[in-house]
Amino acid sequence: MTFIELLPIFMFVVLGLLLFSGYPVAFVLGGIGLGFAVLGDMLGALNWARMTVLPNRIYGGTMENLVLVAIPMFIFMGTMLERSAPLATSCTRCRCADPPRGRGPSPSPSR
Repeated sequence: MTFIELLPIFMFVVLGLLLFSGYPVAFVLGGIGLGFAVLGDMLGALNWARMTVLPNRIYGGTMENLVLVAIPMFIFMGTMLERSAPLATSCTRCRCADPPRGRGPSPSPSR
């Protein structure tokens, strides 16, 4: 096997070492991606001209799909509900205040 064919294995090993050493995940993933992109360019395994197509693929294909655009908003909404306890309890109270659905008369409210 050539060194270029061993790059993915080497990349995985470096990823494990840096993650277990305590560096933040965002910096590790970004640094490894950038570092191995430069290494791949120096070895001739990566063509930087192909990388110019990446923004067009992201904004042209992914951002036009409205379902994929809504996913970060749902994650943000869930985080805000999790961090604000009064809002979460008021949402659950409103849900419990719904009348029961089904057969038979609904129970009278207690006073």
